[in-house]
Amino acid sequence: MKKYSAFTMLVFILFACEKIVDIDTGSERPFVVNSIFNPDSTWRVDVFRSNALSSGEYTWGYDTIKDASVVITGDQITTLQYNKAGYYETEVKPGAAGMDYSIVVSAPEMPELTALCKLPVPIMVDTAYGEVISQYGDKMILHFVIDDPAAESNYYEVYIDGWYRYYSEYYQDTVESPGWVDFQSTDPAYVVSEYSIHNSLAGERMLFQDVLFNGNRKIFSLSIPNYTWRYAGTHVKLSITLRSVSAEYYQFRTTSQLQEDGRGDPFSQPVQVYNNIRNGTGIFAGFSSSVYTVQIQ
Repeated sequence: MKKYSAFTMLVFILFACEKIVDIDTGSERPFVVNSIFNPDSTWRVDVFRSNALSSGEYTWGYDTIKDASVVITGDQITTLQYNKAGYYETEVKPGAAGMDYSIVVSAPEMPELTALCKLPVPIMVDTAYGEVISQYGDKMILHFVIDDPAAESNYYEVYIDGWYRYYSEYYQDTVESPGWVDFQSTDPAYVVSEYSIHNSLAGERMLFQDVLFNGNRKIFSLSIPNYTWRYAGTHVKLSITLRSVSAEYYQFRTTSQLQEDGRGDPFSQPVQVYNNIRNGTGIFAGFSSSVYTVQIQ
């Protein structure tokens, strides 16, 4: 079996990434469908065919399919239209969380590509507070609490945005500016996941599941070092974004990261990136978000 390389273009609320995904597709160039959806953004779907191997090496690029029929069914039937930017879109957003969504993509000389995904219900942060510790105030511990639903597996992604306040001589006033927020945690819930994403622009993101606290009230404690939150200001505002992600999202992100971690390591085990597109490859997955902002004095 030969392998081919496909670009996976994922659209998130706060960031976008482009990743090379190795997929085992036999002797044919694979058809690819990608869509990460959430209730706060309109539908967007990428449909393309990946380039094949050339002389035993990967080729870069893909061929966009411009004449496909893209239909999503959930709270309503939505037909997406192709635009000049190279993807399919609509002004419609996904409806109520907790609903099952299906996608059907068809085009001439292409098998019908289908997938299913349930849009998770957002889980709210019940409360959050921070405390500065150590003699020199060089570390903050941020605590936040959630109530995990019982009798079901739940998957989460958390990241933090921060702002600090300082007096600007230029504006002759107190201003508020964004700050890079990194964090660490030794909580076993994260350790079980054996996974975290570090993004230098957005700070630290962690993806985990509720194996150790299913159906219980859970307190998380995150350690935030001085260099990521205390600059010129003495006040800081932190926003905790808690994403409730689908199982498909969780599996795709974890396997993608494991594959990325193994690149260039001749001793690493091959990792097959998760795919839930029937008759093709790619990802159809969703998430819902809740945001809790805490002012730290």
